[in-house]
Amino acid sequence: MLSTLPSSGAKQFEVGQPDSANPRFKTLRSVHERYAASVATALSAFLRSDFQVSFKDLSVQTSGGFRAALPSPTCLMVFRLHPRDERMYLHLDCATVFGLLELLLGGKCGPDPVAPRNLTEIEWSLLEEIARVMVRPLGEAWQLFATVEFEVESLVSEPALLAPNDPNQPSSQPMIRLAFDLGCGEHSGALEIAVAQSFFDTVGTAPDQKGTPDALEPDARQKLALLDEAGVSLEVRLEGPLLPVGDLMSLKTGQVIKLNHPLDQPLRGVLNGALSMEGTVVGSGKKRAFQIAALP
Repeated sequence: MLSTLPSSGAKQFEVGQPDSANPRFKTLRSVHERYAASVATALSAFLRSDFQVSFKDLSVQTSGGFRAALPSPTCLMVFRLHPRDERMYLHLDCATVFGLLELLLGGKCGPDPVAPRNLTEIEWSLLEEIARVMVRPLGEAWQLFATVEFEVESLVSEPALLAPNDPNQPSSQPMIRLAFDLGCGEHSGALEIAVAQSFFDTVGTAPDQKGTPDALEPDARQKLALLDEAGVSLEVRLEGPLLPVGDLMSLKTGQVIKLNHPLDQPLRGVLNGALSMEGTVVGSGKKRAFQIAALP
């Protein structure tokens, strides 16, 4: 349960791979597995492609050790977690970035390798737009710990050029490193997030903490588990016009009914005739799929 997270006075993880049986490790893993699902949905809607994102690994590294392990050139973004003092690294290798930019510009993301190089100013600007899509669900996931805004402090192609003795990010500072696998069609990539361990030392009091699955009482979780295999019908609807009964009765084969539904307006997904959601139609392999953009 999320309530088992240690208070600020608890012993921190040691540098290396934390014990997977540690309740704190389980909490962090659970939070970021849910983030992986959320960022997959956000990227799929933004880039109009079918993305899969999975949580891969959690480890503890020093800030200096994390930076030293990065390739060069690469794509590293440094964020300040306003209003707090901690910093966060968001790292994508060049091949992953070029694939994302290709999708953003309307192309297709193929498996062909791309030689690493420094990004141009225009490419960095486009990457910032994609990064905003990535960090928005991260901010929602982290409301359990604190409500923060992500302020871009620097964009780095050569990690060795970062100041080694930055007082805001000392080399010896322990950081939680979170690794994710990204997949889109035949293309695969990686996302790394590293944030000061002190950020996770306390649980915040955000209202949605009560709504997280791990915070439910045992009886409630057991009751919800009984519904896991229950089937519900899903309909995706276009909002159409009202037809007079007379016009409906006089319809003939081949006639066209104009729908009062602009092309850029979201479609509605209806569950069992009641609960609705908004989304768009996207391609998923050789089939069409409904990508959820907003839940009720």
